[in-house]
Amino acid sequence: MATLSPDQRNYYYLIEAERAGIHKPILAAIHEVHSSPALADNETGLGISPANRVSLNQVNTFIEQVQYGANVIRAFTDSLIAQGWEGSDLWDAQQGHYTEKFLERLASGYVPTTSEP
Repeated sequence: MATLSPDQRNYYYLIEAERAGIHKPILAAIHEVHSSPALADNETGLGISPANRVSLNQVNTFIEQVQYGANVIRAFTDSLIAQGWEGSDLWDAQQGHYTEKFLERLASGYVPTTSEP
């Protein structure tokens, strides 16, 4: 199978970002930074690896990596809000992008709780 074009990748980012209620650019950025693992469809992933009830077969294509990546970002954001983070801790409205605090926390990694799929 041929690799996806940037427009095709963008399409999947758009769909999954809208579904999960996150900003699309974060998915593209994670793919750019991680660009792993190598996937069954000859693409590279968003750094999503199996956890809890998710098997390797469920995250072994680009589309699945984007779907689970969007879920992870949503769960990560929700967990920060549950810890008392506010909108201004996540998003710099004046600059129109995520805060450094949020990005640093995301970059340090996220491991879902056992109750999360």
